Amino acid sequence: MRTSIKFLNRADGGAVEISSRLHEGEALTFGRATDQVLHTSDPRVPLQHSRIVSSARGAVLRCKAPAQAVVNGRTTRDAVLAVGDIVQLGPYVLRVLEPEAGVDLSVSVEADQRADARAAAPLAPVLDLSVAGLRNRRWSRAFFLVTLAFGLILPWVA
Repeated sequence: MRTSIKFLNRADGGAVEISSRLHEGEALTFGRATDQVLHTSDPRVPLQHSRIVSSARGAVLRCKAPAQAVVNGRTTRDAVLAVGDIVQLGPYVLRVLEPEAGVDLSVSVEADQRADARAAAPLAPVLDLSVAGLRNRRWSRAFFLVTLAFGLILPWVA
């Protein structure tokens, strides 16, 4: 897939700086990892957030769980992209543009000025017994008794 990428940087005075790049590869990837095509150092973005691949239906956006994207105001993990679509990827806005000659996909990427820069990084999933329907107190008492048996009672009896 041959992709034209335009990076938009807005200055305080309203001026827009545009830099463009041509990418050739099977997918257009977005994330914080250094191997991503659209690389960001923003801690609010996962290492591998999403990828855009070419299919028979056109360009398809696929987010890696638990990441999500907002495509034209609708939150989703997978979407078929068309010209004019606006995709919110964390604190970045990706717009699908009319492709130029010899290009399969054309996009513009810019930081969302409305995104809260002070927002915390996404929290890691919490492992908890209550998610499985188990209570912490009952398990802690059971493990205490097992430890007590193996650590004190069993050596005393032997």
